[in-house]
Amino acid sequence: MEIFSYLSDTPQQTITIAEPLLADHLRLLGSDHPETRAARGSAALAYGAAGRTAEAVTLFEQNLADCERLLGTDHPDTLMVRGTLASAYRDAGRVHEAIAMLEQNLADRERVLGSDHPYTQTARDRLAGARQAAGRTPG
Repeated sequence: MEIFSYLSDTPQQTITIAEPLLADHLRLLGSDHPETRAARGSAALAYGAAGRTAEAVTLFEQNLADCERLLGTDHPDTLMVRGTLASAYRDAGRVHEAIAMLEQNLADRERVLGSDHPYTQTARDRLAGARQAAGRTPG
């Protein structure tokens, strides 16, 4: 998903490259194409790295809506995008929304992928980080 990370040294340079590339993907391939969703996700990551969390959240929300519509709510790609959006919520200071989304994401990943799957472990780690950010301890 990080197709733009090889294009520059700084998040701002990446954004400068990512914005027209995303526009081209949208124009040429359309919003539903997997490469467009990947480009949108990469642009969102660059926005987040640059501290532009509101823009990152918007792009991740668009990707989640598209994934749910095209792939379904239980598809592994949808689960990944939902977890990434939840992390963006946390980064944007929306910790309680992030925790609720991460709790659901963890339950979904356990149900769909199993409790020992590496992506499930990632979901568990993200949830722990969000709870820690909110001052909550496990228990």
